[in-house]
Amino acid sequence: TYLDSENDSQAKTVILADGSPAVELWFWVKLPNKSSSGETFMLTGHLDRLISLEGRNWFKDIKTSKTTITNKFFNQFKPNNQMSIYTIGGKTALLSPVVGGIIDAIQIAATFTRLRSFPIFFSEEQTNEWLEDFGYFLKEMEQHARDGHWRMNDKACHHYGGCQFLGICSKPKSIRKQFLKKEFVKRIWDPTQKRG
Repeated sequence: TYLDSENDSQAKTVILADGSPAVELWFWVKLPNKSSSGETFMLTGHLDRLISLEGRNWFKDIKTSKTTITNKFFNQFKPNNQMSIYTIGGKTALLSPVVGGIIDAIQIAATFTRLRSFPIFFSEEQTNEWLEDFGYFLKEMEQHARDGHWRMNDKACHHYGGCQFLGICSKPKSIRKQFLKKEFVKRIWDPTQKRG
């Protein structure tokens, strides 16, 4: 089982400077990019766990699959926004290099489970390139905010079981607002607040 393999692993959970284990770790990174009004952009997220293995630091991430886990399964994680952000966030949380992630993939079938782990490396050059591209994305998002128009990203609508707004976006634009008011509660998210 997964837990048995974890017990046998040579990986050790990183212990932070305050003595706490690096699990369920919230991070935020001040980006070099600024908005047109001078505000600094921030990247924030959560890491499941940071580990040390053979003298290098990694983040750990668990993925599940119903099908046989092959190298093709792992190929989807590089390039990958989530993995790039975790590498950058892990480095910030530790104030030392995180070389990438170790993906623990679990195949879940009716009569068995199977685990396979795979390392995903990200060089400093690769994370710097991701940050540069992300800067362009931020400029685009700021322009959308100024214009009050957010283009639909219909390539992502059906990923991970489907977006929660799928039912709204599939309706004509002229009636979406009334469905939004009826089906959703507006909440302002504050990324500077640590998740509980």
